[in-house]
Amino acid sequence: MLLALDQAGPAVSPRLAGSADGSALLAWLQLGDTVTRTVASRRDADGTWSSPIAIDNDTNTTASNVRVAMDAVGRAVVAWSRGDDGVFTQYVPGFGWALPVLAESENQQVLMRSAVVNASGVGFLGWLRQGASGYDGWAARFSFLDGVSTPQAFPSSLGANEQSTSPHLAVNAAGEGLALWLQFGADLQGPATAHGARFGNGAWAPGQQLTADRNLNLVAFDVVMDDAGNGMAAWIKADEGVFTSRYGTGPGWGLPQRVSAEGPAETLRMRVDNVGVITLVWMSLVDAQTGYDTDIWTAQTAPGASWSTPELVGTIPVVFHEESVALAVAPSGDVLLVAAARPTEGPEPDTIRAWRRPVGAAWETPRILSNAAGYSVTRPDVAFAGSTAIVAWEQDGAEGSVVAVSTLE
Repeated sequence: MLLALDQAGPAVSPRLAGSADGSALLAWLQLGDTVTRTVASRRDADGTWSSPIAIDNDTNTTASNVRVAMDAVGRAVVAWSRGDDGVFTQYVPGFGWALPVLAESENQQVLMRSAVVNASGVGFLGWLRQGASGYDGWAARFSFLDGVSTPQAFPSSLGANEQSTSPHLAVNAAGEGLALWLQFGADLQGPATAHGARFGNGAWAPGQQLTADRNLNLVAFDVVMDDAGNGMAAWIKADEGVFTSRYGTGPGWGLPQRVSAEGPAETLRMRVDNVGVITLVWMSLVDAQTGYDTDIWTAQTAPGASWSTPELVGTIPVVFHEESVALAVAPSGDVLLVAAARPTEGPEPDTIRAWRRPVGAAWETPRILSNAAGYSVTRPDVAFAGSTAIVAWEQDGAEGSVVAVSTLE
């Protein structure tokens, strides 16, 4: 199924979220002649997608960096950058879309990067803000009842010549949160350190440095949190492999642990299910000279357990690694991994490939979701709407870029 706002130009950068009630929300950017708009389509629990609508009421300012999240009863929040501002809107079943409002009002450039909510509709929005001395990470607590709180900067002890990335955020059932970010030198260049912080009692605790030293090759990171308050941070040292630090409600952040030395590693994703089982996926270049053939690896851990031995899921040709893989975990524990395979030569077309791992079972044979016409595909995303897995991606066709969506029962 292809989705695009009629006569509005190419559709790019899809973002997908699912709800336990069986509904889903897909948002993307629609490129116009003069501005880029934020557009969305909602899937009802019966599988019907609504006609796409522009949810940004500003027709003069370009949108970017769209992010989406849903709670267990089908409420959705969509956040994005609009010019130099960070804005968000929410969808509530029975009421529809609210007007977009500012996430903050400091009149500084905001790059929206994260939106997470728990089953009850409480979570966080996170972004990167450009201040007088450079970039630093910010977050605001969000709920569908109260909107956003006063934004807080991460207490990351930035030096005079340091900057930070935008945070990756996680939230649990109690509304507690974890954040993970990287700190760099001036202009976001040079060696970096990974830092983590916990949200509880209405505020972010002081950030803690998780890496022992600064490293030039910290290239990807993610964070998750289970409902018991435990969490996991993961990052890649491109020349050394994948590392994690476990967070416990008592001891706090643990020492870094190497999960895999396979490399050069590029991109990682991490998700947690309802009982605290964490799935980690990363990409490792087969041939560092060409950078195209890429192994996809996974590992799992449960509360109190070690990481499993890394398992090779498949090998695919990849061009843009950061935009080529997505991961989702169902409440039941089923895992779905999707990737965009993009051959650089030969007759084989681009494809979206999906691997499913039922809880307690092995990875199934990958399914090919696209595309008979041989169009270019990229930027996949995946979510579970109830027990139904939904995959979305950007596809370049005869009429330009569109958003494609497919379901896997």
